[in-house]
Amino acid sequence: IVTFFLQRHIHQLEEKIGMERLIFITSFLPFIGYFILGFTSSLVLSLIAIYLVFILSVSRRPLISDYMNSHIESSNRATALSLQSMLGGTVQIVAMLITAYFTSFYQYAGIYVALVMVGIGLLFFRLDENHVAQVNDF
Repeated sequence: IVTFFLQRHIHQLEEKIGMERLIFITSFLPFIGYFILGFTSSLVLSLIAIYLVFILSVSRRPLISDYMNSHIESSNRATALSLQSMLGGTVQIVAMLITAYFTSFYQYAGIYVALVMVGIGLLFFRLDENHVAQVNDF
């Protein structure tokens, strides 16, 4: 229910906060969720963290889709989105295999792999507000 309402009103949040900040927030909060999952033994905190990760991961899809659509020329959009989807699926397969391998040694390795991957994304793949503003001016 929360995801449904958040997805329906995510563009209103984008207008108030800005795309760069909102995408960062919807990436940073799952990072906090994975951190909590990795270092807590509390059932209540674990459930809150799981919902935090799920809700924000699903709710950011319209933002990412809007961002991608605004950066791809209309004549190449279908091909570029298909290629992006295939590459994303390939990365997910590799990430799942790595996580499964590490999980065979340590039960909570998947949480730590997710924490590291989201952390790398937060540090190295941030949006630039000027880039977003330039693209939206067209």
